Amino acid sequence: MGDGNLAGSTRPRLAHREELGISVRRSHWHRGIGTRLLRAQPKAPGPFGC
Repeated sequence: MGDGNLAGSTRPRLAHREELGISVRRSHWHRGIGTRLLRAQPKAPGPFGC
């Protein structure tokens, strides 16, 4: 029904960047699943973490 992914780089020059991907099947849209997947992602450590 849905999938979430958070990936970052170990290279020092790119360590401040992360890439977030979330997908939800169309048949499950408008049920808050994307919001829950986003909130379930770990927070980034360091000064850029939210």
